Amino acid sequence: QSACENDGQCFQDSPECPKRFICACHLCFYGNRCQFSTSEFGLSLDAILAYHIIVDLNLLHQTTIVKISFLFTILFVVLGMTNGILSLITFKNKRVCDVGCGIYLFGSSLTTVLTMFMFGLKYFVYLLTQMSTLSNETFLEIQCYLLDFLLRICLNMDQWLNACVAIERVTTVIQGARFNKKK
Repeated sequence: QSACENDGQCFQDSPECPKRFICACHLCFYGNRCQFSTSEFGLSLDAILAYHIIVDLNLLHQTTIVKISFLFTILFVVLGMTNGILSLITFKNKRVCDVGCGIYLFGSSLTTVLTMFMFGLKYFVYLLTQMSTLSNETFLEIQCYLLDFLLRICLNMDQWLNACVAIERVTTVIQGARFNKKK
């Protein structure tokens, strides 16, 4: 199915060739092959960048929004990894881990490093795939399921660890001087 083209733009049901090209995507899906979904709980990379990435062009020739997103991703990954590594160094201290709160914060630091690594990897794989640089279908299918799953697990685990820190701190405040660190 080819779309009617006029000066490089496609028109659905144009007077020159009506009904040769129709939108057949289900609700919440879009893209040439209905491969993108907007039904997730937040904005996906597909929803933000899909129509801005130009196929078969390197990064220097991409649109401004792609270059800006690339710079922001590098900035976020570097700052996030630095934060996570410094937190790991801080909470690795034995004295800090005397109470469970330190152990939870050490785990949260570890999940922060993993989350930032997977976020960066996901972004770069997505960008390379959309620019048609990366095309190994087996790798792409595995990373699609694995990276998304691991990224969500790390994000949820980090939230649970922070909730554990909050619960322990509330317990410490409620028990006051009777708080037993060994328990």
